[in-house]
Amino acid sequence: MTTQPIKALHLYRQILRAAKTFPSPADRSYILHETPRLFRANASLTSPAAISARLFEAESRLALGLHYGIPYPRPSNVSPGETGQTRGAERIAYMASYGGVG
Repeated sequence: MTTQPIKALHLYRQILRAAKTFPSPADRSYILHETPRLFRANASLTSPAAISARLFEAESRLALGLHYGIPYPRPSNVSPGETGQTRGAERIAYMASYGGVG
């Protein structure tokens, strides 16, 4: 057995455990619904590179969520005067499941 399924399962459990640390019931509910949805959506991936990218995304979102106390994806900053639509090359890895990299 490869380490990626084990790592994915460990990360899945870690995210669900982290949901308990958020004080807002809405935040906890979001995590408890969004986590299974995204893991199921990415369950059909077969490429080791794509799987690693999604695991990195999940680890990044977990770290950002715990650090900032916000479980929602954080879009990249846009310079004043820009719409954000011209910055396709600067999409961030932890937004891959939302149409970002990958």
